[in-house]
Amino acid sequence: MGVQFISGSVGKTGSKKMLLHALSQFGSCHASQRSFNNHIGVPISLAGLPQHADFAVQEMGMNAAGEIADLTQLTRPNIAFITRIADSHSAFFASTADIAAAKAEIFQAIEGPSIAILNRDDAFYAMLHAAAIAAGAKQVISFGHHPEATYRLVSITDHEAGMTIKACLAGTDCVFELRMYGRHLAENAMGVLACVAAAGLPADKAAAALVDCQPPSGRGQRHSGIYNNCKISIIDDSYNASPASMAAAFSSLAATPPHIMVLSEMRELGEATNSAHAALAPQINKLAPRIVIAIGSCHACDVGQLGSIDHCCCRQRY
Repeated sequence: MGVQFISGSVGKTGSKKMLLHALSQFGSCHASQRSFNNHIGVPISLAGLPQHADFAVQEMGMNAAGEIADLTQLTRPNIAFITRIADSHSAFFASTADIAAAKAEIFQAIEGPSIAILNRDDAFYAMLHAAAIAAGAKQVISFGHHPEATYRLVSITDHEAGMTIKACLAGTDCVFELRMYGRHLAENAMGVLACVAAAGLPADKAAAALVDCQPPSGRGQRHSGIYNNCKISIIDDSYNASPASMAAAFSSLAATPPHIMVLSEMRELGEATNSAHAALAPQINKLAPRIVIAIGSCHACDVGQLGSIDHCCCRQRY
């Protein structure tokens, strides 16, 4: 059985769903349910692992150093995939570098002809690469937009049904469709295809299959309808929020104005809470939404900078 682990500050669950869908084209694949990625969820997922599964995909999260090291001892993956390092859960860490070091614990128990899949665009790529090699990884495969990425995102064309992606898969040109929206999902799809190739399977076949994959609940789902004879789309990205995921969500909106935004607070940011919310304002102003509805007192740091945009802020914590 091939055991693949996914970690990272953002994009874990969506990448897990894409990887489950891709690997299922080649055999029986088991993946952790929902966001079962902590000290409770991982053992539950392992307890449900079918005896004869060809592949196992386990999401792994943390909010403290040492947690991933403990979880990897239970599973001992042979492929470890880190999506991106960002300031999620920064209330529990002194720096983003400390978050990267905690994520790198995923390499401590990799076994056999182990492979690390890393985002070449990540600021901590060199650090993670060194950690993987030091832990005994036999190979590091990179993905992303970076010109040196092995699985490289060349271009994205947005359209009503999703995205057309041009990619270079280890030197081979490929064009495929995603029924999802946002550059971050396209980047993570490249990591998924790198995982497929690391398992010795054809990445181009997996890429073609991704057209049928839908995003998980609350992570960029798009719902369309008619209101007052006008076509509208509601994008549900409400599951969680961090500075990186907010930026990714805003980026996915750029091609489809006009907008009405409903924003909740970002939590677990510690001393960076006010500055992180204030940093949303220029991103919102660039999109020029018609209305912004901000829920939670932390948004007082950004709604005051929204210029002529109509907005309101509910200061009562929920």
